[in-house]
Amino acid sequence: MFLLSKGQLTLKFQDGSLFDIGLSENKVTNVFWGDMRHELLNTQTFVDTKNNLRATIQYGPSERVGVPSDYFEGCLEKFDPAQPDKEGQVLSNITGSWVGFCDFDKVRYWDINSCSKLSMSAPVTLLKSDSRNRPDRIALAAKDITLAQAEKIRLEETQRRERKLREAKHGVKGH
Repeated sequence: MFLLSKGQLTLKFQDGSLFDIGLSENKVTNVFWGDMRHELLNTQTFVDTKNNLRATIQYGPSERVGVPSDYFEGCLEKFDPAQPDKEGQVLSNITGSWVGFCDFDKVRYWDINSCSKLSMSAPVTLLKSDSRNRPDRIALAAKDITLAQAEKIRLEETQRRERKLREAKHGVKGH
């Protein structure tokens, strides 16, 4: 599955600095079975609007052979915002692994092995569609096996009915 995110994120810091972050393409494999794998693809740009700095990162550059798929490289440059397509003055070369480390001119500035990990916690409120709200799951967690089985069957029957409606409307695909 390839995901193309459009737009950009903007980070605003307490000192008023703004960073615009372009979104990269994503490749997700083994969504339904096997070990899920997520990779970033192509180019991503980070812009410091206050200081006219731009970092452009190339994920998994195709011309590089023998590097892991999470490898990236790029550069940090001073640029003219009036001419954003024009190459700027390179200040630093960037290399790394988006899941492991980031080096600027071969000096390590971030490493996953030396940073604190945040603990995960459930959100205070869940979306109605969150799987933790499924009646069969709730009954199973309460050890009410009979109710859990009945809810599972009800859910499967609903899914079969909805599939028939989709097939009647759109036809059967892939058969």
